[in-house]
Amino acid sequence: MMFPSLLLTAALLLSEARFPLESCRTVELRDEESGALVAGMEDVTLIADGRGLLVSAYDRLQDQTGGVYRVDKPWPRAERWSARNLTPGSKPHGIAARPGGGFTVIDRSAPGGTALLTVLPDGTKRFEDVGEGEAFPLCAANDLAFDGKGGGFVTIDRGGCGGFWQRLFGGKAASVRQLAPGLPVTADKLSLANGIAPQDGAVWVADMRAKHLVPLGGGEPVELPGAPDNLNASEEGIVAALQPSLWRFGLYRYGHRERAPSLIMLVEPRKGRREVLFEDETGELFPGATAAVLDGSVLFAGSVAGDRLLTCDLSE
Repeated sequence: MMFPSLLLTAALLLSEARFPLESCRTVELRDEESGALVAGMEDVTLIADGRGLLVSAYDRLQDQTGGVYRVDKPWPRAERWSARNLTPGSKPHGIAARPGGGFTVIDRSAPGGTALLTVLPDGTKRFEDVGEGEAFPLCAANDLAFDGKGGGFVTIDRGGCGGFWQRLFGGKAASVRQLAPGLPVTADKLSLANGIAPQDGAVWVADMRAKHLVPLGGGEPVELPGAPDNLNASEEGIVAALQPSLWRFGLYRYGHRERAPSLIMLVEPRKGRREVLFEDETGELFPGATAAVLDGSVLFAGSVAGDRLLTCDLSE
């Protein structure tokens, strides 16, 4: 197994972040109908037409349902943002905007267990028919991506339906599956398949415990100075939320700590470029970032155990 060198890690983490802490703030997200505070913003993605942001959220610590929330441009300047819940009563996890509009999300509260829910631009909802597959796949589904060529993929982050300990010590039992009947395997023997995103003509997977990105179809991994969580494609490269310490993140995620460090990087896999976009070593401003998107001069991030949305704006 390859690990990032100490020199590489030190050089990256000592470099100045593109978005310094003083350019960032956190905002509340509120359901526009109920006014309820949105918590557990595990994943975020930009809408395919560039007109807004989708936030996948539910409160895992309180086991309360949430939904996929939409925030439209222009981005509000207020400290409290109103968002429309597009999938009320759901427990959404990884989310991906569909190239033709709409999105698909992993819904952990679907009838019969975890399922893949697609919401079309007109609001029509349907559960994707992927057949029976193996006994476990969707219960361990983590994130989704579309390659722009008609193909879709879902990461299966472990070899069964166990929780934190299986994710941490599950061996190389994770995989990536095609969004097709039976969920055929595209990649296997990963240590913890988390985020997934297309970039530079390939689809890249966050192998979290191995601390690198790997391309589907084979190729050299890209080593990182932390455990990659969710990924999002951008015009500049892959925006990757990293966990500098999986132990501290795990304690934060399950409610045993108030904070964990956050690190967000831009990765150009083919060029080997890695740039620090945002870093909060103590988690004082924004703890445990699990997903981020880049929209020009604006960075957004969510956290699986947080109740605030991070926004950094270099134009302000």
